[in-house]
Amino acid sequence: MQVERTGKDQRDGKLIHALDVYDYLVGQGVQKDWIAIKSADVNDLKDYDDIGGLLAKDCPVRYIITKQALQEGWDCSFAYVLTTLTNPHSKTAMTQLIGRILRQPYARKTHVPALDESYVYCFQRADLMQEIRQSFQNEGLEEMQGRIVRTRRI
Repeated sequence: MQVERTGKDQRDGKLIHALDVYDYLVGQGVQKDWIAIKSADVNDLKDYDDIGGLLAKDCPVRYIITKQALQEGWDCSFAYVLTTLTNPHSKTAMTQLIGRILRQPYARKTHVPALDESYVYCFQRADLMQEIRQSFQNEGLEEMQGRIVRTRRI
């Protein structure tokens, strides 16, 4: 989950902060040990390095909240769902970000259609998502372009 702010003094209620998302998830019943924040100030993922990291079968992390970790080259090979709560401005940067989650979990097909796809949830800028979809088609990657579903804001 990509947020707008992560700094300890940046939680102002105007931009979406990592702790806002953390609190929301916990309020929805998500177990606290399923959530990790990875930022310049906080790296909850380091706690799992000794047990084999995120790929360990007993690693409980299911949600990772970050601002720029994926953009900075951090690789999470089994991430296939991206929720961006930011207001992305760059088509190129967003395309690269989406490309990081397009590979399938553990690079194997499950033969369960809903699991053999990647998902991108974009809180803002559905128009940008449409441009990226068109880019996939222009590059001959029609099978990767998927569909865009617009829903109303909560």
